[in-house]
Amino acid sequence: MQLFVSYARADKAVADALVADAHALGHRAFYDRELTGGQRWWDALLDQIEAAGVFVPVLSDDYRGSEACRAEAEWAQASGIPFLPVHTAAQSPGLYDPVIAEANWVAFDPASRESLADLARGLAATPPVTPPGAPLTRPPVPVTYLNTLEQQIRGVGEISRGDQLALISDLRAKLGSRDDPVARTLLASLRARPEITLEAATAINELLAVVAPTQQAGPMPAAKPTPSRPAPQPTPVAPPRAIASGGRRLPRAASLSLAAAATLLWVVATAFLPWAPYRVLDGPVRRPRVWESASIVAPTYAVLAVLVAIAISAAAVLAIYVRLPLPIRAAVAAAAAVVGIVAVVRTSTASLAVSAGSGVWAYLAAMVTLAVTTVFTTP
Repeated sequence: MQLFVSYARADKAVADALVADAHALGHRAFYDRELTGGQRWWDALLDQIEAAGVFVPVLSDDYRGSEACRAEAEWAQASGIPFLPVHTAAQSPGLYDPVIAEANWVAFDPASRESLADLARGLAATPPVTPPGAPLTRPPVPVTYLNTLEQQIRGVGEISRGDQLALISDLRAKLGSRDDPVARTLLASLRARPEITLEAATAINELLAVVAPTQQAGPMPAAKPTPSRPAPQPTPVAPPRAIASGGRRLPRAASLSLAAAATLLWVVATAFLPWAPYRVLDGPVRRPRVWESASIVAPTYAVLAVLVAIAISAAAVLAIYVRLPLPIRAAVAAAAAVVGIVAVVRTSTASLAVSAGSGVWAYLAAMVTLAVTTVFTTP
């Protein structure tokens, strides 16, 4: 016999156990493992309901509050599918629609062999399907408020700082409710977005660090104990990317453009622009280039300046493609800047502010640009 198991998100562990027991009894069982959404998802569920011989709702407080579960039950009733409700905690029949309230209920406990026998007897006593006399009009996809938030969080458009905080506020209100698991998943998805600010990421981390309270069932008639199987754990989410100061970072395209422009600038500065103070070098009085500096015996610092420039250019490009922690990127940028300034001073003049050539200033501008790119880029 083909079963369709209808359940709320909070009851997925019960649904998993129920399907396993149905398979052990020799029945086929379908249930939506992902509870995603969209028209194709909804059409597939309706097809499975129509093909089922029994509709098995997993009754709970969360089930009663689920719009999708209510729509599934209505479609099963319209399709003439018999109902076999199961429950793990006491439920009042008066809280459910007549098609569920008047059906033969089964108390389900995955750890009890008696419960398995009750399930087998309930399935054996299920009446046959009564096909509808005329074609049915399919109900629309059930849309909830969280669907709208999910579309915004997982969309391709950039989410502004204000919208990030508004989304966090909306999802915070869902924590502790029957939508708690979904709200936590959406908060983790929002935290993983590349434009997330430090303020928003910190707020999300604080919310996700709070363990969801266990929902207690109200006083009901005698019932089987809650199944001992542990509730499913949320899917681990990668930690947020390293965030620059204030949460503001350079997009990858802008970082590449800045790194390329700064690299070209220091190449021009060291190869073509005047560097040291005016000197006579076997010809007219002019400013020598970096490799022509006469203030030192050997061009050690000139070579050092070029090597530092190459290193900081490589560090900037590496930071764009490799997720390096912010302290490491800042240390690399600072070290390169210090060594570069020392090399510049030694190859130009002790009075840098007075008599350095334009090449020195262009070189320093390139170093500053590369350092900023290294620190603030988005990996």
